[in-house]
Amino acid sequence: MSWSPEQIAVVESARFASVAAGGYHADDVERLRVRALTAMRKAKPLPDLDAMALRRTPRGGVSRTQVAGFLTLMSVWSATTVVEHPDEVARRERDAEIAALTTRDDDTTLRWTHEQMDLVREKKFTLVGRASTSYDEHDVDDYLDSVVIAMRRGVELPDPQYARFDSAGLRRGYDPKEVDDFLDEIAHMQPEG
Repeated sequence: MSWSPEQIAVVESARFASVAAGGYHADDVERLRVRALTAMRKAKPLPDLDAMALRRTPRGGVSRTQVAGFLTLMSVWSATTVVEHPDEVARRERDAEIAALTTRDDDTTLRWTHEQMDLVREKKFTLVGRASTSYDEHDVDDYLDSVVIAMRRGVELPDPQYARFDSAGLRRGYDPKEVDDFLDEIAHMQPEG
């Protein structure tokens, strides 16, 4: 669950009456409103509203009573609305997809952890210049994709000792030492259970 379109609309349209004296600085209130709105649009928790200083002005400003009501509403929403970061939602959906792919009726399914899959999926290598020996990026990326697919399917990983990568030639490519070291890591990975 995240911020509803209605909640976002309330913050978008929030306006406060001007007062002749003793109000809050309009700029401070607007900065608070925009920070809250930005967080809500990004499906993030609200910033600490109590920590945001609202200066009073002896002349003019906006209604302190209306701003206090707005802050109370935001505090209630913050306490009662479960906000999940988009990355967590995506991770949960990916986990469900992986579980569906790896669920079988027999006991031959290997159970690779999400951490292992993330390690392979998110691995980055240093790109080296044209003058150096390097591995073709696409060949390495294709091999790592095949490893993740095997993990999702719950089967044995493609044997790293048979992985072959073309030289990047005159193009930039991955540092071969880093790739070879990671292949050794893959060779020693074990499924859980």
